[in-house]
Amino acid sequence: MTSILVVGGSKFVGLHIVSILLREGYQVTTLNRGTTEQPLGVRHLKCDRKDLPRLKGLLEKEEFDAVVDMTAEEPEDTEAMIRIFGGRVQRFVHCSSGAVYEDRWEFPVFEEDAIMGWPGRRTYPENKAECERLLFKAFERNGFPVTILRPTVVYGPHNYLYREAYVFDRAEARRPIPVPGDGKFVTHVVHVDDVAKGFAAALRSKASVGQAYNIAGPRAISLDLWVEAAAKPSTEDVKIIHYDESLVSRDLKKGFPLPTSPWIMSIQKARRDLGFTPRGLRDGMRETYEWYSRNHPFGRPDFQFDRAIASSQQAKSDGRHVGR
Repeated sequence: MTSILVVGGSKFVGLHIVSILLREGYQVTTLNRGTTEQPLGVRHLKCDRKDLPRLKGLLEKEEFDAVVDMTAEEPEDTEAMIRIFGGRVQRFVHCSSGAVYEDRWEFPVFEEDAIMGWPGRRTYPENKAECERLLFKAFERNGFPVTILRPTVVYGPHNYLYREAYVFDRAEARRPIPVPGDGKFVTHVVHVDDVAKGFAAALRSKASVGQAYNIAGPRAISLDLWVEAAAKPSTEDVKIIHYDESLVSRDLKKGFPLPTSPWIMSIQKARRDLGFTPRGLRDGMRETYEWYSRNHPFGRPDFQFDRAIASSQQAKSDGRHVGR
């Protein structure tokens, strides 16, 4: 297996997957709209995957040993891939999400636990779950060689989401860092390079065909611990303030970036079949902050969210006072 198509491949997780595949000696082609600069060393096919006639015409002329699909977000995206590549590739690795599981409040979550149904509401996790069902159905009926990876919250260099940057900006400015609730909500994050290694391993592993894998860090952590790990590379004096998230509008941009409902994933299966060994959070955050401090991709922070919290807490305090 030498020739790999990466659908996506020019941003964050896809960019890191392309980098590791190139280092491992694969011939890599990316397919995307071409709106961002392509990684060095790849061949590029410019196409909007939503343009199905063009996508079909373009890819039916190509030959690949394997496909990594990073951008399928709707069932129609996956149906097109199954039609185009059925019987033509040795492996098809699909990027799903740890958000596909039903909310049953039993932890850790294992791969055999139930995923969301398809009520047709078209939410992101429901779409992703339906994409998985289509792929597993193709595997069961026709031997479509699929492997599905379910990453949790991803952090790391080149992140285009305002996630760890939420902490980096406040730590650099020596500002208190707002955290919802009491900071003890537990979540699960994973470094982007570990995700990329998981995808590369899935291409190599014969045991992974027809399987799904959780991709997460070595341990789940509280929100406070996540903030401390992200802040420590730039300051030893980490100040956290807790706030009542019900008092702050969810429409505010650049608010607290992690989910506040519990999220704990088992990675035993990925360890066994893929040799998955994710790095610790502190090590990953040090590397991420080094990249961030050189690039500052979000520009100068305005801390509007912090002011909104202070205003809402003051209003709540005044209300209690008035009511006495």
